[in-house]
Amino acid sequence: MTEHFTIMLDLRNRKPHPSTKL
Repeated sequence: MTEHFTIMLDLRNRKPHPSTKL
């Protein structure tokens, strides 16, 4: 649906950051 969301999930999976959570 949205690439932006996919990138966010990928980043979270790679490096869990509380700031990544919207």
